[in-house]
Amino acid sequence: WLWLWFPRGLPSCWLVVVPKRCAQHRGARLGGVLWLHGAGVAGTAARAHGVGVNTLARQFGISIAGGESSGLPADGLIINVALTGEVEEGKAVLRSTARAGDLIAVTGTLGGSFPTGHHLSFMPRVREGGILAASGVATSMMDLSDGLGTDLPRLAAASGLGFRIHEELLPVRPGFTAAQAVGDGEDYELLVTFRPGDRERAAQLAAEHFPKTPLTVIGEMTAETASALPPGYRHFS
Repeated sequence: WLWLWFPRGLPSCWLVVVPKRCAQHRGARLGGVLWLHGAGVAGTAARAHGVGVNTLARQFGISIAGGESSGLPADGLIINVALTGEVEEGKAVLRSTARAGDLIAVTGTLGGSFPTGHHLSFMPRVREGGILAASGVATSMMDLSDGLGTDLPRLAAASGLGFRIHEELLPVRPGFTAAQAVGDGEDYELLVTFRPGDRERAAQLAAEHFPKTPLTVIGEMTAETASALPPGYRHFS
């Protein structure tokens, strides 16, 4: 099970990033380095790796354009994924274009990704991101992968703004806390802003095109830049 879903989760992480810019996926290159108690186990893992990746690639119309594999001198696994795409000129939705007064919303639910296995089995928000970007509703957007406490400050800093979050509005995964929703990371949802006047339109888009994925308003962007949240996931710490 792990070998089938773990490699599936890796390209899924990259798929979350591309659609927010209203882009078209073009291809992926994958590299793997593994050693697992001998050639038999390694071969099984490599085959499962291929099944997981190819299943996701077919689902989203991605070509596996190449890659490389090698071995490790000790037990372990390294997988590298590079996904390419393109976007029509002037159609990119960036993290740097939010405006003061914009509402802040997220897709899905937040927190508890590791304990629930969400980080291995999530569905990339390709459809949701593409619809929000193409509609013109989104003023800014980015993937929510390192936790709201890390990624929202990144969006705010890029836009030269601050933010205000209403904890009671956070879409917390059942069984977890608001603090975990802010700080756990590995949510692989979308963080999007839009004008207050477009709130109803955004809700209508969600209801019509992705009714099974919640789109929840959790706060607003502010002109004052002095904003803070408990940090989310920190790499290499």
